[in-house]
Amino acid sequence: MILELISQALFNLRKEGARTFLTLIGIVIGVAAIVSLLSVGTGLSVSFEEQFESLGSNMVYVAPGDAFSTSQTSNIKTSQTDIRFLKQVTNVDEVIVEYAGAGALKFDNDTKNAIIFSIEEEGFKFFLDNEYMKLGEGRWIEPNESSAIMINEALAKDTFDRELSLRKQVEINGETFKVVGTLELGAAIAAMGSSGFIFTTVKGHERLDPNLEPAEIMVMTNTVDDVDQVKEDVTEYFEDKYGKKSITVISSDQMMEQFDSILNLLTLVVAGIGGISLVVGGIGIMNAMITNVLERTGEIGLYKSLGASNNKILIIFILEAAFIGLVGGIIGILLGGGAAMLIGIGAQASGLPLGAVLSIDIIIGALAFSMSAGILSGLYPAYKASQLDPVEAIRSD
Repeated sequence: MILELISQALFNLRKEGARTFLTLIGIVIGVAAIVSLLSVGTGLSVSFEEQFESLGSNMVYVAPGDAFSTSQTSNIKTSQTDIRFLKQVTNVDEVIVEYAGAGALKFDNDTKNAIIFSIEEEGFKFFLDNEYMKLGEGRWIEPNESSAIMINEALAKDTFDRELSLRKQVEINGETFKVVGTLELGAAIAAMGSSGFIFTTVKGHERLDPNLEPAEIMVMTNTVDDVDQVKEDVTEYFEDKYGKKSITVISSDQMMEQFDSILNLLTLVVAGIGGISLVVGGIGIMNAMITNVLERTGEIGLYKSLGASNNKILIIFILEAAFIGLVGGIIGILLGGGAAMLIGIGAQASGLPLGAVLSIDIIIGALAFSMSAGILSGLYPAYKASQLDPVEAIRSD
């Protein structure tokens, strides 16, 4: 019985080929948008989780102001005195100081803005071991060099009209440097300089900014169990010195939770945007089904005169709407997954460690969403079709 109804519904859709195809478009666009963006978001989350897992959970980050606020700026500047304090805190194993600032890089009579980044000598091995940065071409800079830089691959290959290759001389804020290597950036640092990233030594950085001040300090504890106490001691010190909420002190686990919450919010926004497209697609399905009912009034009347029940007519039309949602969902998943893969490939070609992850949850959710949109959109026209009087239906045709 059910196979007969499915067969009849599919036959009707094939018969209305052009209209069925046009009705699919709204569903396809909505599903493709959701799938592509969720796949990219999942890939980004996986990259960050892998990076933070490689660092371990015994890490506390210290940064001026609210590190998770886009509107708040901080006038607080951490000092060498603060760094010496951190190194003396009980159960602290290592303190890694990062410096960051903006610079104008001039090459081949063209100038581009870039992020300048440096770390103290103690942090070199840590950054390399945890794959914050990987060597692309050339060599690593030595901690005592003052005129050597490394640049991310996007800056080397895609930013200027001519490739900025190894051993080229460039100017940064009027100072001359030589490119000795290129970098592949890890997930935790890639967003800082996705377009232009310059890595140099603290000595080199001080040539550009004699008053160089830490942008972030990474505090590694002896064990995971020491994190809470170290975080408490560090917070108390900075709040006593600079005031409440003047400094962000956060563990690696908390940072990952913050990132997940931001990603979840973005996911909701993405789902909302895709949902609008699905609503438009659903309205298209409803409009097409209502038109179908009007055009097939005589056919429905004939079915009923041959003994088809109201429920049978209802199920046939609901199945037609469900199949539109299903097919639109499948096409949307294929297009969205393909778009996400292309985004991932493009990002990696630009030096961003971003890959798309098309998980089974995304696929099932997208199919369920698209079929639900189809079924809900088809309920009203299906009900109208099932309630037609057979005699009046045949007469009106």
